[in-house]
Amino acid sequence: MLGLISGGNSQQAGSAKFATSSSWTVPPGVGRVWVRLFGGGGGGTSPGGTDMTGGNGGNAFVGPIAVTPATVIPITVGAGGTAGSGSGTAGAGGSSSFGSFCSTGGGTGSGPGYTAGISGHDGGQSPSLTGTPSVGAGGVGANPGHAGMVEIFW
Repeated sequence: MLGLISGGNSQQAGSAKFATSSSWTVPPGVGRVWVRLFGGGGGGTSPGGTDMTGGNGGNAFVGPIAVTPATVIPITVGAGGTAGSGSGTAGAGGSSSFGSFCSTGGGTGSGPGYTAGISGHDGGQSPSLTGTPSVGAGGVGANPGHAGMVEIFW
């Protein structure tokens, strides 16, 4: 495995990916991390048979973040927003966070009157980065939004 040198201290390289909320324990020897977050996508609606798309969840890449080995950090992964029925407003996607260190918002649901959802902060999913094209994407038509993701690198 590759070793990273940081201030004279060696740490092993690694990563962890979360598609559902959980917690992460900082491994021995790890003193800093980088975190990529995607919020949940907003739900879509289909008023009058016209497909409206929910907003994409926000995304962020944050680091380096100083951490202490053996610390348990809560991970929140934003759920996708619920689909709207008929001309009703769809649900917003949830926020994703890495403890109290960083977070990004979910996309809004599409609304009545043929209103598309609004993407979260720095909205939009990045299939080339995640390897999962639907991460944080807004729902199309009367479909729910896609869940977000949190990925940690050290």
